[in-house]
Amino acid sequence: MQKPCIILPLDNFQGEDGIITLEKVLSNESAKALISHIKLNDAVHGSFAPGPDLLQFYMDAIKETESNAKIFLDLKLADTWGTVKNTVSHYKDVAPDIITLRSSCSLKAFTVVKSILPNTKIALVSALTDMSREEHLRRYGLSPEEKIHRDMRALCQKAVVKGQKLPFDMVVCSPLELSYLIQMWGDTFEYVVPGIRDKWMLKSQQERSMGIKEALDLGATNVVVGSQMLKGNPKHGISAEESRLLSIEQISKSWRVKIDPTSFRGTLVNLEGYYESVKKGGRFKGPLVMYVGEYEDKTGKQKNYVGTVYLNLAKIENKPKILHYYAQKLASKIITNNLNPDVIAGVPTGGNYWGEAVAKELQIDYAHVSKIKIRETDQIKGQREDFSFDLSRHELKPGDKVIIVEDLCNTFSSTKKVREAISRAGGEVIAIACAFNRSTDYQDGYWQDLPIIAIDQEAILKYQQDDDRVADLVKARKIVLKPKNNWEILKKAMNA
Repeated sequence: MQKPCIILPLDNFQGEDGIITLEKVLSNESAKALISHIKLNDAVHGSFAPGPDLLQFYMDAIKETESNAKIFLDLKLADTWGTVKNTVSHYKDVAPDIITLRSSCSLKAFTVVKSILPNTKIALVSALTDMSREEHLRRYGLSPEEKIHRDMRALCQKAVVKGQKLPFDMVVCSPLELSYLIQMWGDTFEYVVPGIRDKWMLKSQQERSMGIKEALDLGATNVVVGSQMLKGNPKHGISAEESRLLSIEQISKSWRVKIDPTSFRGTLVNLEGYYESVKKGGRFKGPLVMYVGEYEDKTGKQKNYVGTVYLNLAKIENKPKILHYYAQKLASKIITNNLNPDVIAGVPTGGNYWGEAVAKELQIDYAHVSKIKIRETDQIKGQREDFSFDLSRHELKPGDKVIIVEDLCNTFSSTKKVREAISRAGGEVIAIACAFNRSTDYQDGYWQDLPIIAIDQEAILKYQQDDDRVADLVKARKIVLKPKNNWEILKKAMNA
């Protein structure tokens, strides 16, 4: 499921017209699923109702449509902290999700707003999108992105000096400034991006505009889409409804909307790469999935653990931009932990993709690890196929410091074998890095004597096959031995 990302502006509507328009747009289930906020600006200064009352009317209308949309109060406050305090105080009982402040406000104004509306996100407005780049350079001697960056830095530095938290949560910018700001600030802030005009729309008042997919791909958290959602382009035969459908189609093509920056598991859900067995009456319905890790049963036989959850990271491996996004995060964590590897070695098969991507980010050598099958899958014995590992494709120099990269860390059985292979080749393993650490035994940051560097981690239970919680499913042979090869079976079971 895609994360809602459209901010729908209803600035030009007065009275009940805005409510009627809102209800009409939200009657489209596809549009409703993608609208995150309703933006109000000059509408709160109309004669229909005082600003706080108007917010309440919209909140009630949103609730009636069973939408999860929230209110974005785009006041662009730009006054002394006392006046800002008086203005914001009116909205204390109908707190919006987002409110905008201009960069010309003092740090105290930002602090006051946060104290009155502690659960409201503050969006910084520095460069208005109706001003061309040329005019911006003439008036400020700075490009729009340079001015925004300078204002962000000045406010944040002052807050740090005073021992305060960052004064704002979001930044409003045109899509043309996104790349620069994300390069400078990363994921520190969210980005609200107006100026969205796809090819079937007219440019209107926005001087620095871009299509909706392109803006999202560049890193926009939320996009303000007005005329494109409300009016369309009738002069060119594009109705409002058709324009909404075209906009939704553009969003579905963006790779970045699939990413959940707060949860790696969330991204896998968005990519349909997450399986969890349904429960009924407190019992798992299955099927179970078989894990790589092994244990010795009561008769002395080696068997594989089974589980009710499977994270299919192959759904990321074949999407270069999403893989690159997470490889950057993993590489950044390696740097932050003061590790200085000479070589990255990827554990097959998923780790080969992740390892190569991380090595590119770190600009160091990559050693491809190959696996050699030593046992076939045997469902009757309760065993998956097994492998040994080989590094003959790429040489390691004696003393090379190596980080082993895996897609998923669980029992570390493959990790152990790869570490032994690296040692035989003359290398020294200094850490384990992975996209997700799901181990139940190693959530403290170490495996044996090696630090575990993970983008995300959460202990996910594994079961021996005679465990009372899963034994009935094992007996009925409701086990998928190779989850990636039988993914449609798992999807069907979860959706049933």
